[in-house]
Amino acid sequence: LVGEDYLGNKYYENNRYFIGRNRWVIYGNRFGWDYEASQVPPEWHRWLHNMTDETPITNPPERKPWMLDHQENLTLEEPNKYLMEEIKLTPSAYQTIITHALTHEKEEIIGLLLAEECEGYIQIYAAKPCTRANKQLDRVEVNDIELARGIEDADKLKKILGRNIAVLGWYHSHPHITVHPSSHDITAQREFESLNRKFFGIIVSVFDGENEKQGEIRITSFRSNGEASTKLTIEPIQLDPSTRSKLFKLDVENWCSVPRVFLEETESEPVYDKIEIINQLCTKTVFPMATCCNALNEKLQAQ
Repeated sequence: LVGEDYLGNKYYENNRYFIGRNRWVIYGNRFGWDYEASQVPPEWHRWLHNMTDETPITNPPERKPWMLDHQENLTLEEPNKYLMEEIKLTPSAYQTIITHALTHEKEEIIGLLLAEECEGYIQIYAAKPCTRANKQLDRVEVNDIELARGIEDADKLKKILGRNIAVLGWYHSHPHITVHPSSHDITAQREFESLNRKFFGIIVSVFDGENEKQGEIRITSFRSNGEASTKLTIEPIQLDPSTRSKLFKLDVENWCSVPRVFLEETESEPVYDKIEIINQLCTKTVFPMATCCNALNEKLQAQ
């Protein structure tokens, strides 16, 4: 036994007898999931395939949550402020979230929510897909550059609508698992709420794991208490034609940014040729975008 990663996978090596492969892994089940070879952490993957002889650190140090480095971009709140009882999500923002979630079946995605605090509820105007700074099975973090872009978009939307728009929430996906928040989700949400008590999270569960059951998409909001105590509704907002047109343009830009986010994340990953990139782009972005459009059209026609 050489070591064990944070997922519970155990790694072995036999330098005396080389039969087939002298390094192998026995998958763990620390989080109650079924693991595949593609879900081995990158540092252990390189060691497993004899790309390095340096044994990875068994217990890597925990990274400081990225939001603690950006406290100046989030509004501090008084502790006695009440929590919102309802969160309203526009259909365009919902479409962006679902499309983004469908681009990765084995990894979580993340994005920011541009919203306004109204009387008794929070209104989400736009969802901004973000590249990920940390891609692990049980957690995800947003890229620092994307956070800055989200704040810029909030300022832009604030000028367009003449409303107090800010980054008030975040969303991420749970592929093949329950829609309920994990312990890492609660920890991240608690950090957000320490800076702004109105800050909320949204989780979308995609790719149902039961083969005999038709795939379902579930979405919920949550706070640091781990419960979906805040009501989440999807409904259009009433705006004048000129303002609605400007908001629609921004929503389209966010929706069309899903392929950009995917390409930026794959730049650091090894690819063999341009055809492979095109195949991945079609599979992970074009197909989900078309699927989401068809589903949305069916709902609109049914109403």
